[in-house]
Amino acid sequence: MFQTEPIIWLQSFRSDALTWVMRGISMLGQETVFLALALIVFFGFDHRNGFRVLLTILWVALLTAAVKSFFALPRPSDADMRVLLLEFGAPNTSPFFSHGATWFLGLPFPDVISYVRAMPRPDYGLLSGHCSSTVAFWGTLA
Repeated sequence: MFQTEPIIWLQSFRSDALTWVMRGISMLGQETVFLALALIVFFGFDHRNGFRVLLTILWVALLTAAVKSFFALPRPSDADMRVLLLEFGAPNTSPFFSHGATWFLGLPFPDVISYVRAMPRPDYGLLSGHCSSTVAFWGTLA
């Protein structure tokens, strides 16, 4: 989860067209998109299921924020300046080079964790908001 080498390898295949497509796919996983879809279900199809989906998305968003704050773990891009921030089109300003985890379930180096926790408005990476919103919406709808 915090290994940076697989991310860097995948990013080696980047192109402008692929980056544009992946940004669009990433936008589909945002909570606001799922809230809009829940409202469409509520007003367009079924009030009861739409309300259920809407409440689930709201609760999962709150739970995700709480879990992120509890664990306070950095994003992979915080652990390695080589990880590109393609979603934002901004340079990676991380001061660390190859400080990610050494195995899949490992944590990044402690200095990375301390650095991110000391930031004024940290953007923690665990739990994934995209993943939890997607599971909440489609799982509840199913």
